Amino acid sequence: MCIRTRYSITPYFFKRSETVMIKTPENTPGSSRVTRSSMYYNTVSVATEILQLKSKELMRQTVAELDANISYVERRGLRDVELYKDSPILVKFKNSRQNDAYSFYVTGIDKNTVELSGFDRTSKKINVKFNTEVETPVGRLTLFANENYTEYYFGTQIKITKNSVNATAGYFLGNLSINQMQDDASLLEISIQDGSPKRADDVITKLIEVYNAITIEDKNQIARNTADFIQRRLTIIEKD
Repeated sequence: MCIRTRYSITPYFFKRSETVMIKTPENTPGSSRVTRSSMYYNTVSVATEILQLKSKELMRQTVAELDANISYVERRGLRDVELYKDSPILVKFKNSRQNDAYSFYVTGIDKNTVELSGFDRTSKKINVKFNTEVETPVGRLTLFANENYTEYYFGTQIKITKNSVNATAGYFLGNLSINQMQDDASLLEISIQDGSPKRADDVITKLIEVYNAITIEDKNQIARNTADFIQRRLTIIEKD
């Protein structure tokens, strides 16, 4: 009986994976791709690429762009279920700092109104209309009804938690694994475990996008620096 109870309250945990290819002069594009030009690959090993993909700054940017630090949890029986962006009610915080952290509850009342509660022991409940900015004990915010918000959620309580970006990045890095599929290949398997399979998929995809964007910007900066250097040398030569 005790074993069944423990099992029934254990949160769902999912593992999601995606295969990516480090672009080199020897291979061709396939599936998702981590972009590296030949000038980079000549000096950067796949092991170094893995270390950079695991960097905290890269994950912080990924989390911030996805709002992956905002959690929506519904209690179903004895188990907490992470809804992520499938939550029927979504929140947008105004002027919230990245590392602010707090939680509260939202309960659907009707198709236009929800109730906010649980900010702290002394705060009163607040009735809020969708799409209307409101002042709360945690700052100004706006609530939106998602496409799946129906009468089913009238009276259903959802816990909204805003975790700090740093803490969330640490959480995902702790659940991230990156492995070469073959010792001599440039194929990597990126995997993440999370309570939401959709969020895990989004984090992997966004991590690759952010990494590629930073890589391209680094390449462009090198090109700009090289052009500036050549221009300076030409100026010196012309003076001579």
